[in-house]
Amino acid sequence: MKIHIFTVHNSRNFGSYLQATALQNALSKYGAVDFVDTKTRCTEKFKNQELYKNVFKLQFKRAIFEYQTSIYFLEKQKLLPVIQMDDVISDDICVFGSDEIWNVARKAFSDYPIFWGKGFERNPKFSYAPSVNYATEQQLMEYGAKDFLSKFISVSVRDDYTREALGSICGKQIKKVIDPTMLFTKDHYLSCFRQGKIPYKKYIAVYSYFSKNDDRVRKIKQLARKLGKKLVSVGLYNNWCDYCAICPDLNPFVYYENADFVISNTFHGIAFAITFQKNFIALLDDNNKKVQSMLSEFGLSSRITDGKSLLQMEEILRDPVDYNRVSSVLDIRRKQSYEFIEKAIISAVGI
Repeated sequence: MKIHIFTVHNSRNFGSYLQATALQNALSKYGAVDFVDTKTRCTEKFKNQELYKNVFKLQFKRAIFEYQTSIYFLEKQKLLPVIQMDDVISDDICVFGSDEIWNVARKAFSDYPIFWGKGFERNPKFSYAPSVNYATEQQLMEYGAKDFLSKFISVSVRDDYTREALGSICGKQIKKVIDPTMLFTKDHYLSCFRQGKIPYKKYIAVYSYFSKNDDRVRKIKQLARKLGKKLVSVGLYNNWCDYCAICPDLNPFVYYENADFVISNTFHGIAFAITFQKNFIALLDDNNKKVQSMLSEFGLSSRITDGKSLLQMEEILRDPVDYNRVSSVLDIRRKQSYEFIEKAIISAVGI
């Protein structure tokens, strides 16, 4: 049996790479799994653009960091089994997801209806954990989501907003599952990925895209000084942190293991904080529906702050996460998500 994944597997983004390889791992027990080259991303192009841009701005440390990170991405992505669209035959199973490949409000995705199965109408197919992020029902209707999904044997999504938006449009049963990265435990990641050395014993792991002039950055730095801890940016170049950790294995989140706590404003930055059972602060805007949904699912909405109040961040940290409770929920959700995959594969084979 051949299984083809349609996702953003070749983006220069840690979360995208890790969700893609996690889904590949989860599906591998059912047959040979590969990725379809959808022509949507190009790490090589990004590498060169970032190098020229940073050198032009005389940001040489950033240029070196970003260039080396791009090299690591290229090396790892070349090891992925990738096929061309023409190599997919009609009996093969096609799996769409995860990540926000159904966010039709972003041109980076709306320009590629292949993520909705266009061109592969005859193939048995299902989705695993995609998100529409902030795309509206109107935008989804105009894009033709109802017609696309009518050709799927099973549909699962990653968050409540996506489930509600698509459910009201297509009248199809939509299952909510967990992100592929959360299908695996901390022990799995620590056994598969190396953690480089951090020059500090007491540090806060930061995974965010805030610029150094952001007011939230000032609050984070104030918090670190007050607690007597260093700020370590994992995988990303944030020159407002004390140290930026480069990640040859493309999993910056293994640096969470020895961190005192985590600060992030991204889906996977927070998902891995939960997987690694770390105390964390989620710095979110009001429109970050996919992260809000995940935190609500695990009863962790109280970890959210806009980052404007130092006092609020301190209060969050004084209330540690009850991971006995969270782990119980996560174990159930893992079981349900694996069951969805199993049933979808059986249905696809039976067509």
